[in-house]
This record gives sequence, structure tokens and C-alpha cells, in this order.
Amino acid sequence: MTRKLEEEFNLPHLDDLDNEIQEVVPDTQQQIAEVQEALTISDKINGALAEVRGMEAHDSEMDDIASQAVESYEQLMSLGMNMTDMAAGPVFSNAAAMLKIALEAKD
Repeated sequence: MTRKLEEEFNLPHLDDLDNEIQEVVPDTQQQIAEVQEALTISDKINGALAEVRGMEAHDSEMDDIASQAVESYEQLMSLGMNMTDMAAGPVFSNAAAMLKIALEAKD
């Protein structure tokens, strides 16, 4: 670039830009090193988690608990509908508790 273009467009001198670029490069290299270190740590964590067994069994057990709780909820609701109003309150309360257990087991 010529001096007139630099002056016309209020641009910094080309030598000044080279110095700024050289100052930024070491910072970028340091950030790259930090990211690579974090990735290495996350790879180690992923490797350790792969060895954990029994997570699938836990999911199926929780699904079984949820289905049993829903069945109990339905039974309690039908029982509560066939009772007097005064006696049905605690039955409906327990039915709501079963529904809550089913929801928590699914989560």
C-alpha cells in the first residue's frame, strides 16, 4: 500500500499491522494448548465412564417401577370412585402419590 492510500483511508501503516499480528499469535497458541489439554481430560473421563456397567439395568428397573405405580394409581382411583366421599379422600391422596412416584421414576 502507498502512503497516500493509508492517509486517505486513515489506515495504519503496514509495519504496525505486522507487529500486532505477531503479538496475537502467542496468545492463540496458548489458548489452543489449553483447549487440547481440556479435550484430553474429557477423553479420559469418557473412557472411565464407558467402564461403568449396569446403567441399562437401572433404566429398565425404573421403567418397571413407573408401570407398577401407574397400575396402582388406576386401581386406587377405581377403588376411590366406589367409596363414600369421606372415605375416598385418603385413597385419592395415595393415588396421587403413586402418580408422583411414576413420574419421578420416568425422570
